[in-house]
Amino acid sequence: KTAGGKDTPSKMKYLSPSKIKFRAAVNKVIDQNRQRREKARKNWFTLQTSLISLRVIPEKEMEELLQDEDYTQIKALTSFITATLVLMFSVSSFVYTLEAFQRLGANKNQIDYVFDNWKTPFLEDILVVDPYQTCPEGYEYLLDSKWAGTVSGCLCQATENRRSKLTIGSCNIKEHRKGCHTIKETPESSSHWIHNSTLCGKRSSLNFLELQKPDAENKCEIGLKMCGNTLHDFKFATCVPTDSPCPITDLAVSSTQSPSLGKNYEKIALSDSQTLYYSRNSSHLPVAELKLTEGSPCIEVHEFDHATRSRFKKLSRNIKKGCNTILENDVLYDERYRFVTSEDNYEIIKSQAHWEKAWGKASTMNLYQRSYIQWGSEC
Repeated sequence: KTAGGKDTPSKMKYLSPSKIKFRAAVNKVIDQNRQRREKARKNWFTLQTSLISLRVIPEKEMEELLQDEDYTQIKALTSFITATLVLMFSVSSFVYTLEAFQRLGANKNQIDYVFDNWKTPFLEDILVVDPYQTCPEGYEYLLDSKWAGTVSGCLCQATENRRSKLTIGSCNIKEHRKGCHTIKETPESSSHWIHNSTLCGKRSSLNFLELQKPDAENKCEIGLKMCGNTLHDFKFATCVPTDSPCPITDLAVSSTQSPSLGKNYEKIALSDSQTLYYSRNSSHLPVAELKLTEGSPCIEVHEFDHATRSRFKKLSRNIKKGCNTILENDVLYDERYRFVTSEDNYEIIKSQAHWEKAWGKASTMNLYQRSYIQWGSEC
């Protein structure tokens, strides 16, 4: 340098064009990184403000966190919180989507069931025959009670020194010596009776879609007669051919005379001192189906309730089954079925030693009836 501190031309540092270009590129990268850091800090400030306002992180802890100059930790925390929120939203979306598909499938089954209900011919006659006897020609079994059966078990009755115990599987030698009993497995079975009687029904050739309703003047066309209760209104009235019997619209079972049912009910004696009452003139649409089930009918037509409360329930083959599908407003059971009667229907189980008292009293089969589903502007 000269006395004035300036570089002499001969000693000035020479930079080639390639080095100048390289330095420019480096400076550009440095500027970009500086801008990214500044943007990240602004985003972090926005995020921490949101977390404080939402009370996710207390303000005091947030201030302590911001005093940490290690930007790597702040960036890692930001990434972690962001990833957690994204994961939560993803899981929620998946759950809601899955639930929507399940409800869509259940609703489709409901729509299919409505058409099946409408296409079922109505009952025009009913009769009773002895158990195990087949229905006469032109009649069909109205009941089909299916029981899944049980697996074998080992029952050890209570003594002074031990409590009663039931386990799955046959008793071993040691358990037999203690007085335990093996309960044999029972196969799947089905029956068509209740109250020791088989119900047979004769169906019409007409279904709900083919039934005519009274006109605006509450009259039937020529060649048709009016059926159903028309005392208060005509919403349950139907029109059938004059040479055909009116549809059966209601069933009831009682062990005593039931004057409350009125003169609109005919009666048939069952085999165990019970009486079956049926009407063609009740305030209901024609009966389309009867259902035997434990507990109550499920809202999902392909499911069956399993309401056995006995301690022997663990041996049942269908213990894991039951009403599982829930429709809108948490509807699990179908309340549109009307209760008819109930009975202990486990005759096979009751024939097994040590079962009658424990299982029989807690296990019943309930009979429900279902009329045609009414159509209209409201459900």
